[in-house]
Amino acid sequence: MKHLLIYTTSFLMIAAFLLSCKSNDSKVDDTNDVYENTSSQLNEEQRKMNEEYQDFKKDAMEEIKKNNENIEKLQNKINEPGKTLDEARGRRVADLREQNAELRARLNNYSLNTSDWQSFKTKFNADLNNVGQSFQDLFSDNN
Repeated sequence: MKHLLIYTTSFLMIAAFLLSCKSNDSKVDDTNDVYENTSSQLNEEQRKMNEEYQDFKKDAMEEIKKNNENIEKLQNKINEPGKTLDEARGRRVADLREQNAELRARLNNYSLNTSDWQSFKTKFNADLNNVGQSFQDLFSDNN
């Protein structure tokens, strides 16, 4: 009787094991499904990031353009006859022109494939705001 119980239990365990195993084809199909899902999710995330980058770049380029216009206004004030602005302010205007050009280059040279998008965006916005604040300081100094 003990042997019958052992054989029956062994048979049931082997049968359960064999029924639970998947064929290699179904494993490959499962892997392909996971790959396709992951690939489509990555493509969607890349598309969203690309759209966000394009919007960010457009807004930043508008700010840089405004900065260039402000630089020209300041340069015209410096060159205005009858008004003498000190050399320090002239150097500050030149520094602002250089910083603005650097911001434009950083924005144009940024590669969206890197994983540091959020840190780039935060640092770039801070630098852009610093340049904008410098313009406000110069305009308030010159009035």
